[in-house]
Amino acid sequence: MDAIAKKGTAEFRFLQIPSGEDVIAFLENTYKDEFIPKRQGAFSLVRHFHNLLEIGICRAGKGNICLENQKIPYSKGTVMIIPKNVSHCFDNTFYEQSQWEYIFVDPDEFLRESSKFGKRDIDKYVNIIEKHTIIRADQEVRLFVRELDCLMDQIRMQEYGYKNCVKGLLITLCMEIVKMCLEEECMQSVSVHQVGLMESGKLKLAIEFVEDHFEENIKISDIAEAAFISESYLRKLFTQNYHMSPLQYVNLIRVNKACTLLGKKGFNIGEVARKVGFENTSTFIMNFKKVMGETPKQWVKEAVKTGN
Repeated sequence: MDAIAKKGTAEFRFLQIPSGEDVIAFLENTYKDEFIPKRQGAFSLVRHFHNLLEIGICRAGKGNICLENQKIPYSKGTVMIIPKNVSHCFDNTFYEQSQWEYIFVDPDEFLRESSKFGKRDIDKYVNIIEKHTIIRADQEVRLFVRELDCLMDQIRMQEYGYKNCVKGLLITLCMEIVKMCLEEECMQSVSVHQVGLMESGKLKLAIEFVEDHFEENIKISDIAEAAFISESYLRKLFTQNYHMSPLQYVNLIRVNKACTLLGKKGFNIGEVARKVGFENTSTFIMNFKKVMGETPKQWVKEAVKTGN
């Protein structure tokens, strides 16, 4: 199940991985039109961010991928790896139709449930993966592209044992992403982008604080203190990158976590509200509807109907 919530010119796109699966895929023969950038002025220009790691490959067309502080050209074969909570959009400046295929995964949950790595190693790998946005041409990452193509083919065909194949390939892809991220760190140096990198670092500290403390009664001053910046500068960073205030972002994260809990059996709405940091059920329902466009009860009913 997916949901799109608009905040100004940015959208938070919540994706729910189907029960029994490790990824959610949007492929050539299965994708929903709104997830594929096709023409100037349509979905391609909508800045958005997800609750999952996004891995995409361009199958046709060309244009630009617009990140928080830069614009990177793409063409057929471009590979895009974007961590959760990183805002981005597509700009088809060449007025050319583009087609992408995507998979979305929660690397933290997947590696803990499906790999034999120890907790310390998983924490390290996930931390590395969530630090970097990777944009590469297919010639630069041939092995990664072969493995990604194989994984997508397994999902497309869904032959006997395909889930185990997907699981093994996904572990390999995660480790390849870790290697690419470490390469990115080695290539980074002090340059004209130093200010942008510093801002990204401050924003990352703020986001990490929210992720760790969303269940608590956190204030803007708490987030600013954790990021070692003033409240006004914190508001500026969130407005520039997410087109929303820090507290609006906190509520997005709370609703994101609430959706995960509501998708599990045994939780009622009141319990979920308290677990994700809302003071009472009515405040939770009000904020949930603002973000998801429907009440928690309606969302759960739709989730049950679609089997997610």
